[in-house]
Amino acid sequence: MKGKKVLTSIVNVVLLFGITAGLFYWMINSNETKNAASTMEVETALTGFGFAIHNDISVPPDPPYSEYANKISAEKDDVVLSFYEFDNNTYSRAVYKAFISNFYDTRYESGNRIVTEGGKNYMYFACNGRRYYSLTMYVDNTVICAYCDIGSESILQDVLSKINYI
Repeated sequence: MKGKKVLTSIVNVVLLFGITAGLFYWMINSNETKNAASTMEVETALTGFGFAIHNDISVPPDPPYSEYANKISAEKDDVVLSFYEFDNNTYSRAVYKAFISNFYDTRYESGNRIVTEGGKNYMYFACNGRRYYSLTMYVDNTVICAYCDIGSESILQDVLSKINYI
């Protein structure tokens, strides 16, 4: 009986420590902020990586509030990307959510690896599928949405790194 109480106490201490450490980690990371890039900065990064600007495409198709955005869309090989800069963050979050909804409706397959990360003013969603890679990220009043075939995702990471989104 005494051994069971000791074991229960040890388990409680370990659990309490784990929960406290997890909350501490979440509080530290959730306060992280990122600076939103401008459409001009994104265009410079995209052309620097050899993307062709094609503003007649949209990722996701027909996003909400896109008529209110400074938008730039680009392609390079199998990589398609759209960047939207709004005058408020409500619209950027709506496009972010529309991309995720479109993704689950059209591209999701069981076995996909989903990654999300967020902070005070940003949220990142990426999916490694068997055949494709998709990502969307909002930072304040901007949102970037992209997809490509597996094996080409490093160029998307390079673009995000260049504009200091990752």
